Amino acid sequence: MDKLIKPKALQKGDKIACVSLSSGLASVAFERYQRAKRQFETAFDVQLVEMEHTLDSLENIYQNPQNRLQDLMSAFLDPTIKGILTTIGGDDTIRLLSLMDQTHFDIIQNNPKVFLGMSDTTVNHFMCLKAGLSSFYSPSLLFGYG
Repeated sequence: MDKLIKPKALQKGDKIACVSLSSGLASVAFERYQRAKRQFETAFDVQLVEMEHTLDSLENIYQNPQNRLQDLMSAFLDPTIKGILTTIGGDDTIRLLSLMDQTHFDIIQNNPKVFLGMSDTTVNHFMCLKAGLSSFYSPSLLFGYG
């Protein structure tokens, strides 16, 4: 890899995907999630959208790492989504790696977007790095804005 891909800067009005890649705490702390979402949207004048499994229960998030990977890939593939923000960290993102093949890394590389998150999300930052995309270590939605 010669040079990391730098995603386009986010703009006011952009649509940003919320993903739960490690923990389903967004469903448990739903009021906090809603408060954080409002605060983030107001502060940055963007629209946050949940992916299909973002608000699944703790059990569903844990038992279905393939759904979490599907949400991440759907966010990268959706041309209307300009950025991706994790809801929170956790301790289970590592299981996504065993489900990934070169096609997943190609999706990330060919659809560069701003990727934001912290803690366990570091694994996802390494996914982006392997795909050649620079990403941004930042507060997650629940931790930083809720």
